[in-house]
Amino acid sequence: MSNKLDLVLQKISPNLRKILSNTGWLVAERVLRMAVGFFILAWVARYLGADQFGLLNYAISFVIIFTTIAHLGLNHFVVRDSVSEPSHKDEILGTAFLLILSSGFISFFLINVIVFGLHPDEPLTRIIVAIVASTLLFQEFKVIDDWFQSQVQSKYAVSARNTAFIIMTLVRVTLIQTQAPLIAFALAYLMESILTFIGLVIAYQISGQKIQAWRGKLLRAKSLMKVSWPLIFSNLAIMVYLYIDQIMLGQLA
Repeated sequence: MSNKLDLVLQKISPNLRKILSNTGWLVAERVLRMAVGFFILAWVARYLGADQFGLLNYAISFVIIFTTIAHLGLNHFVVRDSVSEPSHKDEILGTAFLLILSSGFISFFLINVIVFGLHPDEPLTRIIVAIVASTLLFQEFKVIDDWFQSQVQSKYAVSARNTAFIIMTLVRVTLIQTQAPLIAFALAYLMESILTFIGLVIAYQISGQKIQAWRGKLLRAKSLMKVSWPLIFSNLAIMVYLYIDQIMLGQLA
């Protein structure tokens, strides 16, 4: 049986092996997050109760919608251009990084202004949303994930994300056991983004690349935005459709 398996594996081309390995890493990540995430989410919901968990979900839903804007629909085009123009990798990543960084700051500002207008007399709501919205300031490093995808090397990004996920899962368990307040869970959400960004940077450096080589170009920015703007609106429409009910419930609460 093992000999037959070896023969089959030998017939598989190196590129196909790479694709299968890459897919395996992505599937394993999804399974881990679904299994562990569901359990932890249920535990957190039970601990916080309907009101506090609803507030946390309200903040996350709000931020997810703005995350779509912050990403500018660039991820597909970063992957595409990284494959078609490998010699311009640093220009592509650097330009996308600066665009997403700028939109992240703008989105962070807008979301806080909107929430302040909607909840002028609810400081806790504004604080929770502000903490969760701070994740928008770290979205620009997702271009590293996009580059790994273009190279069929998602294991690096998956390792970074899963490490952050496992660490923060343990932190959330600790928060529940120590009866931490709601703000601590919002900070945990932010910390997972920070750890993911640190992990992606480390993985990128380990793979032999240098962030210091990134550079932004105006022409590249115009080119990326020219093709990405339709995706911004389509992705935004999808996210609004998926999460508007949670925001409406938060408004009615």
